[in-house]
Amino acid sequence: MTILKNALAASTAIGLLASPAFAANDNDAFLSQSGDDNTASIVQSGNGNAAGTAARNVRQNGDNNELDILQSGNGNKAGATGDGFNQSFNRNKLLVTQSGNDNETKQILQRASFHSVVSNDLTIMQSSDDNFIGVVNQDIEGNITDPADGNIASITQQVGDGNDVQRLEQLGRNNDATILQSGTGNTILAVQQGDVYGGSTENNDDGLVSISQVGANNFIDTVEQFGSGHSAILSITGDSNGTSGFSSGKAAEAAGAFNASSQQFGVGNSVQMTILNASSNQFGFYQDGTGNMAVNILITGDANELGVHQTGTDNSLDLGTIAGMENIVGLIQNGSGNVASLDVIGDQNGGYNAFTGADAIAVGLTMPGLMEQIGTNNQIAMSVSGTGNVFAFYQEGASLATGGNTIVGSQDNSAGGAYNQAAVMQVGDGNAANFTQIGGGNVAGISQ
Repeated sequence: MTILKNALAASTAIGLLASPAFAANDNDAFLSQSGDDNTASIVQSGNGNAAGTAARNVRQNGDNNELDILQSGNGNKAGATGDGFNQSFNRNKLLVTQSGNDNETKQILQRASFHSVVSNDLTIMQSSDDNFIGVVNQDIEGNITDPADGNIASITQQVGDGNDVQRLEQLGRNNDATILQSGTGNTILAVQQGDVYGGSTENNDDGLVSISQVGANNFIDTVEQFGSGHSAILSITGDSNGTSGFSSGKAAEAAGAFNASSQQFGVGNSVQMTILNASSNQFGFYQDGTGNMAVNILITGDANELGVHQTGTDNSLDLGTIAGMENIVGLIQNGSGNVASLDVIGDQNGGYNAFTGADAIAVGLTMPGLMEQIGTNNQIAMSVSGTGNVFAFYQEGASLATGGNTIVGSQDNSAGGAYNQAAVMQVGDGNAANFTQIGGGNVAGISQ
């Protein structure tokens, strides 16, 4: 173990413990501290551990930084590429605990600021097997004066093989990201929260990302939040959700969100989703604007697809449940105050099948399973149960004065038979469509 320390302040403290002789192997630790109340503790035990490198760094520079690294057993590394950790000014804090097998944490940089009480905080705990985390950046800098400013990230990968997080990046202030993965083969690529460090007074204020995956081979790709007040909470239990992509040419893909992705731009948008004991579901969310919400979403079946694209102000999807298999739903909302409420119970509803009834085809909606709302205060309340129900809705041009177009529909095909079909298009002000279909083979086509 090699130690390099510049003590430029009397209060700077350091404690490094080399592994006892019976567990020693290729342990390396490099550290340089300068500034105020920096403290460091590195404990390594057994087999090829290293805590720095890329020219032998760990480095803390500035006031009140803390560093704790505990590694035990087999090929553990930590900031082993790039700058090899590196914490800068003000109250940065880092704890990395790795235990067993081929765990790696590569390249962590925390940079706070030259002013205020800004503070990055990071906790990474990995246990067992091939867990890997690459590139974690937390930055706060610029024209920030709020003493509450601070990024916090906590990543826990537990008892499983091959878990992988690559690049959690938080820029701005008051970002908070928590990632928990348990199982085998879980992967999260790129969680990112706005704004750029280095001179903005409009940094991300209240971003929150909380992701929990339990199961095997789950995959979340790209959670992005830019602006202020965003919140995304995704909880997935099961296998291979988000891994295979939307079905080509179907409603979820047509909505325009990327698969296995939650992207938020603007102010105050929120996404919450839960997938329980289900496998191979595909999902994607895109929000751009102010106050858009997709909440209370529960998926409890297999191979369902949901794509949501919201632009504008205060658009809302309240999707209670998708329970069943191979249901395909897409939602596009563009405007202000549009509301869609949907419950789907059964199999192969929405966009799985094509329209076959002449009345439904005559409406001219060519994408089964797609709900589209353009304009102001349009409303859809839809409940589907049974198997093979096909529906599509289009609303455009409502105004605040008229209160918007309204569709209230229910299809029930739980007794079997030919599937129900409904296609509704409303263009203009004040239209309303209210339909109920129970049984098999009913077809409704409404154009206003």
